Amino acid sequence: MFDTFKKIFFLSQKRIEDLENDDKGWYNGYETFLKGMREEIGEMEQELKENNSVHLEDELGDILWDYLSFINVLEKRNYISSAEKVFERIHKKYGERLKAVYGQNTENAWYEIKKKQKEELQQEHQEKHGEK
Repeated sequence: MFDTFKKIFFLSQKRIEDLENDDKGWYNGYETFLKGMREEIGEMEQELKENNSVHLEDELGDILWDYLSFINVLEKRNYISSAEKVFERIHKKYGERLKAVYGQNTENAWYEIKKKQKEELQQEHQEKHGEK
């Protein structure tokens, strides 16, 4: 699965490089993929209602494609430091939250760690940008 994910990710990177270097007229940067994600989520919801697993899998793939492309555009245009940083943040965030939930076994563990993480993000933002 991870090998396939990497292949998809690199296909998306290649596609973004092509689009950024040779605009076809319809391409509008990250807005293209933001709009695409919204549309694909609607299509996915429809396939869920119809209990159509084949089409649902296809729509989920479209959402993933648009999401990866969105991230790649953001990286290419320096809105984010890197796609890898996004994935590292996801891993850290949910790793900490799940560890807190399973370790503390309290109802509020998820929200307590979430609050702590928001404070850490705010601190990082202030250090990087000098603002709140």
